[in-house]
Amino acid sequence: MYCKYCGTENASDAQICTNCGASLAEENTEQSTYSQPDYSQPDYSQPESNPNTYANYNPAYQNDKQDGKGFAIASLVLGIISLFCFAFICGTLGIIFGFLARSKGYKGGMSIAGIVCGIVGIVLWVIMLIL
Repeated sequence: MYCKYCGTENASDAQICTNCGASLAEENTEQSTYSQPDYSQPDYSQPESNPNTYANYNPAYQNDKQDGKGFAIASLVLGIISLFCFAFICGTLGIIFGFLARSKGYKGGMSIAGIVCGIVGIVLWVIMLIL
């Protein structure tokens, strides 16, 4: 006797399937039947058209990733350094890196802070030269 759920061949007098445990006795059609879940692995050989599937998931390109974060950090560090020493060089680089971070899509405040600190450092350097 073959199991109607998994197809395993069982003894002719068996009451339950030896593979899936389903009852081999005839049941009423009104009763709900339990079917064995399919635990086979999905086929990932062909990419699916749905971009939300796990097969197409790439953590390197998440939506919340901000590409210009490195430039923003460099801008902030150079902007702060320009307040204390090497104002013209560090301030200019801080401003440039701040604008690069903004152009690459960085939305945080580090790039703005770097630009502002760079400008303040250069202005203070010019004021010290005049005095």
